[in-house]
Amino acid sequence: GRGGSGAGILRVLSYNILADCYSRHWGAAGGLHSYCSPRLTRPAHRMPRLLAEVLSFSPDVALLQEVDRKWFETFWAPSMRQLGFSCVYTSKAGATSSEGLAAFVRTGAFEMVEMREVSLAIGPSGAPAAAAPLLDSHAGTREGVRRLPTVAQLLLLREAAPGGSGGDGSSGSGERRHALVANTHLYFSNPAMHVRLLQTAALLEEMDSWAERLPAATPRIVAGDLNADASDAAIKLLTTGRVEAGDPDWLHGALNWAPSLELEEAAGVAARQAAATLGAGWDAVGDAEVEAAWARLADGSDDGVGVAAGADGAACPDATFEGARRVAREHHLLRVAATTLARSPDERTDEQAAGGRGAVTRLAASILDDAARGRSMYTSRPLAAAEVARQLQLPLAAVSTPANDVQATSWYTRAHTRLGELMQRLLKAKVEVRSRAASEGSAAALAAGEAAEVRLWAARAAGVCLSHPKPLQSVYSLDSPPTHVVPRYATSIDWICVDAERLEVVGVAPRPPLQELTRDVAMPSAEWPSDHISLVADLAWR
Repeated sequence: GRGGSGAGILRVLSYNILADCYSRHWGAAGGLHSYCSPRLTRPAHRMPRLLAEVLSFSPDVALLQEVDRKWFETFWAPSMRQLGFSCVYTSKAGATSSEGLAAFVRTGAFEMVEMREVSLAIGPSGAPAAAAPLLDSHAGTREGVRRLPTVAQLLLLREAAPGGSGGDGSSGSGERRHALVANTHLYFSNPAMHVRLLQTAALLEEMDSWAERLPAATPRIVAGDLNADASDAAIKLLTTGRVEAGDPDWLHGALNWAPSLELEEAAGVAARQAAATLGAGWDAVGDAEVEAAWARLADGSDDGVGVAAGADGAACPDATFEGARRVAREHHLLRVAATTLARSPDERTDEQAAGGRGAVTRLAASILDDAARGRSMYTSRPLAAAEVARQLQLPLAAVSTPANDVQATSWYTRAHTRLGELMQRLLKAKVEVRSRAASEGSAAALAAGEAAEVRLWAARAAGVCLSHPKPLQSVYSLDSPPTHVVPRYATSIDWICVDAERLEVVGVAPRPPLQELTRDVAMPSAEWPSDHISLVADLAWR
């Protein structure tokens, strides 16, 4: 049968089913099991419920995200094949990946002519042409997106029998129509809005390239968990066909995503700088001498941020991209260091105290030792202490001894205040960077795509203009109820978008109101087997 939707109708379902491989994190404090019984999340309980959810809609095409490879092979594929579906699976890239995408096509309705796996880890050869100036100018972003495991499935479907809008379901030519369908799960990190925009552009280019060799009337469908809401630039590109170089998502991502800021490298530099400041011979001096050496680091900077040096060595105030980037780095590094310092025990204090050294001297020894071993503030409490002391211009004594109540310590209070100040400074800098780039450049030249102006804007404000000639239409309104609900967070990040010139949205499955999804705090729950809802649309060829 045709999935209960009738001849000439394509019923598409998209569903992030919450991979079981992440269950190792669910028991953590504040994790999923803090509000949902482990009994409800066991695969033996959850998998049949997920399957029942999919089958309840009788889809012609079911596109799933976060599918465990193990459960695809042992549960999903056998179950769906038995019910008359062809099945394909694509794992996320990387040797350690154990989840990915699965697509199921009802063989009585459509033939899966071909499936292509597309990597959305954007390398030099796979980047959208318009994005090249951005990636050329920003090494951190370029290397960060290149390492991502994101993938997409592209499916070329053909009707199993001729269909149409006539009363008997036949087309005038008797030809079987095609559809080009994308299933994907874009990169998850919340700050990485620019990354999801680049991945969306790359996916659309892949579809365009394939579509050039298909019948002109072949419609396109993009579905999946895009980790983007209606305000994000990725959805703007999908549904309007254009994102400007000055879109705020470009700069937000460049100044908040760790790889774009090259935070790991910056943390390594901070570790080496702290070690160099203390120097060798710390074991021959006391706490006072160590503090005197440490004071030289504080004397070398004004407020912990100051001005950043540009590529040409000139000073860069906050209103330049380099200056804003420096502020962003300091904010993120202080947050990392404060978190590590607050949570990590001092592993060596007792052992070193037995040697008779003072607390500051012991801390200095640990800083030198951890820096020499290539550690950073991400994993080393001593190096985290050094970063907090540097940014807050504190003596090492203020951060040398763990406190029973860290929130009562003077450094914690000052760090909290400092983070707020840096965030306000960063928000102001973002506005000033865009304004300055616009005032110094030519809007007309940028809009016309003149290469020199495009390169300048990419370097000055980390943005490029992206466009797509065939925007798609979301089958749901942009202000529909959320599709994803966890404690203290509910949003719409799952989408089905279609070629409105070729396909008519006949109907959609209603989305439950938020109060239903949060009846048991959040999702999953006794009622909902995933932390996402399923989306379903009936589509008819025009």
